[in-house]
Amino acid sequence: MQLRSDGAITEAPADGDDRELPDDRLRRVLDAIPVPVLVLDGRGRTVAANTALRDLLGLTGRDGTTDGTVAVVEGRPGRFLARTPGWQRVWRIIEEGPTERPRLTAVEDARGDRRHVEVTVAAGPDDGERTVTLHDVTPVRTLRQQVSTQVKVLSSARGQLRAARDEMRQAEAQFAELVAELEAATEASPPHPA
Repeated sequence: MQLRSDGAITEAPADGDDRELPDDRLRRVLDAIPVPVLVLDGRGRTVAANTALRDLLGLTGRDGTTDGTVAVVEGRPGRFLARTPGWQRVWRIIEEGPTERPRLTAVEDARGDRRHVEVTVAAGPDDGERTVTLHDVTPVRTLRQQVSTQVKVLSSARGQLRAARDEMRQAEAQFAELVAELEAATEASPPHPA
């Protein structure tokens, strides 16, 4: 038997047994998920924060190592997010409890860039436990804005083409009138003696 730091008693692996404990496997699975994930216990303390979340918050080294940041984040009150610049809204969404559908908000990433994230809060198996995922939709929003801008440009160009077409039709009509007047004038004038 082994006493974990959180007070839980687990079975210790037998000497020479290199199998991972369930918590180690769970951490590896969470870290493999490319979407930022935060798991909170019923008291609002951080149970797990995967690599994607630590990266977003700037809690990993330049080479991708955690250098103890797992220990820095895990076990802390989840409220630490509210003290992170631009993350107060995320914490309010978490405090409101489970969400039926993702809630959109903006946060600052570790570089200070504005990111648009959809926050989903799911209830855990025990009272008050929550699993929070943050899906970065910034590329989609950027693409939508680019498409919207292009649609506006095309719409403006279409309007300009319509105006040019109308002007051309007016010019053609005026030209046709001048040709008709010239032909009428030519027919009405007496022939010149040769």
